[in-house]
Amino acid sequence: MRLHAQIINTRKNGMCPVYIICYINRERVRLKTNVEVKYNEFDRSQGVVYGYVKNAKDKNLLINNIKKQITEIEIRYRLRNLDFTAKDLKNEFEKPHYNTSFLSFYSQELEKRKTAISISMYQKYSITLKKLQKFRNEITFNDLNIDLLNDYSAFCKKTGNCQNTINANLKNIKYFVRLAYKKKMILEDIFTDYKISNIQPHRNFLSEKELYKLVDYYKRKIFTEKQLKILRPFLFSCFTGLRFSDIENLRFDNIVEDTIIIKPIKTSYLDKVVRIPLCQQAIDLIDFSIKRRRVFTLFSSQYINRELKNILDMVDIKKYITFHCARHTFATFYLRKTKDLTGLQRLLGHANLADTMIYLHVIDDDLRVNIKELDKVFT
Repeated sequence: MRLHAQIINTRKNGMCPVYIICYINRERVRLKTNVEVKYNEFDRSQGVVYGYVKNAKDKNLLINNIKKQITEIEIRYRLRNLDFTAKDLKNEFEKPHYNTSFLSFYSQELEKRKTAISISMYQKYSITLKKLQKFRNEITFNDLNIDLLNDYSAFCKKTGNCQNTINANLKNIKYFVRLAYKKKMILEDIFTDYKISNIQPHRNFLSEKELYKLVDYYKRKIFTEKQLKILRPFLFSCFTGLRFSDIENLRFDNIVEDTIIIKPIKTSYLDKVVRIPLCQQAIDLIDFSIKRRRVFTLFSSQYINRELKNILDMVDIKKYITFHCARHTFATFYLRKTKDLTGLQRLLGHANLADTMIYLHVIDDDLRVNIKELDKVFT
């Protein structure tokens, strides 16, 4: 394939549009660059804008980027052992779709995986896709670079997203970029050199008194049916440590006698089975009389988190609590009562003990209290 930049015709305003001329199997294709120059500003032998022209560097960069995009389209076809014709190039270039548009690829691959991933994960990927579409109307595979990721991060920050939310978005993008790389849609994985920072947020959880109060009000049924429907799985997570995605997909088949046996959604790639014995408080939250496969029917995580705030306000608990805080509540209680870090690791399904060690502050706090007990001996 031969590429050359040329100016064609002169418009009434005296400007000449620059085109990339390609020859594929002796067939010519003419592709527009959206660059315009005066006739005497373009070096026709070299196919570049003369250096003295205003914004010549930017215009030549745009021309070179178009050439690079064309070359990448051709390479993708070659790597996938597909015939490449002049018509293919024109279609790919003028109407970006699965093979050239990252946004189109992201959307189609997400729909393919809709039934294989959890509802909450599908929603998270979808939210990231919508945000990407607001950021730019179109993102081609050729646009994927570190500058794009930095610009996207800045865009998210301007919309009011905190760094952890931005990082979560970048991780979602990373999944589809690596999928594109695996399918040979792109030639390099930009995330090889782009590290997503991990900022550990402050982990809110309910104190023992707060959880007791919430359970007490739940049993007294002072809430509406819709609020009870939200509170039931939340409290279940407080007594089991299950993530939202795992409770969302929890089936009665996963409960064997008094034990939950599941493969957590988030770490499904590890093919790891987690067994969680159920305490009586957790068992009481399950309605075994219902005739359906799933144990709980959940609203979206966003809606639940909004309603949890109203529920906690009703019982005078002044904390910012989301559904995931139930998992932190379980971990804090278990560690405080048992000091069993490795046991907690198994219950939470953590692959590495380092992930569980974030809860060590609980033991540290108890040690301070216990040390102070020594003073009472001498008072």
